[in-house]
Amino acid sequence: SGLTEEARSLYPYKNLNALNTVGYKELFMHFNDEISKEEAIKLIKNKTILVVDDDIRNIFVIASALETYEANILEAMNGQQAIDMLREEDIDLVLMDSVMPEMNGLQTTLKIRSLPDSQVSATPIIAISAALTPENLDNFRNLDVQYDIEKPFKESELLSTVYQAMKQVTAPLKSIAPQDSDNAVV
Repeated sequence: SGLTEEARSLYPYKNLNALNTVGYKELFMHFNDEISKEEAIKLIKNKTILVVDDDIRNIFVIASALETYEANILEAMNGQQAIDMLREEDIDLVLMDSVMPEMNGLQTTLKIRSLPDSQVSATPIIAISAALTPENLDNFRNLDVQYDIEKPFKESELLSTVYQAMKQVTAPLKSIAPQDSDNAVV
């Protein structure tokens, strides 16, 4: 379609599908059967989500996917920007890249969890990276990061993880690995 081609010209990577509408069957196969599509969309719609990544291409893809469901997206290119935005804005969820220069995702998350404002310090965080090691996952778990997404990922995996995090699920850390890298978003 024209929109997809326009997006590919802006983001010329083979696997871009963030601006495509994901079939509801694919999207919701990741959810518990009790959850309706309407409930998931209602939960994401109008939420303010901070995407923290040092690569603007990753921010573009994630933001495009979530804006499809009417989420309000804020962007930070590094950990300090993320902390400053959390202090200034009412943010519902943070998607945190784990590998960034200056202050990595773990360091940023530790600083967020140490902030004096308990509402800000308890903001749900999803770790996102292609470099999540078992040690990093344990460290994130110790900082109350309940979910992670491994790059590359599908839009449906991103949305289902955002849904689960917004529900404040306190289950053990869930690792969502790509099942088919030909359909990967990031």
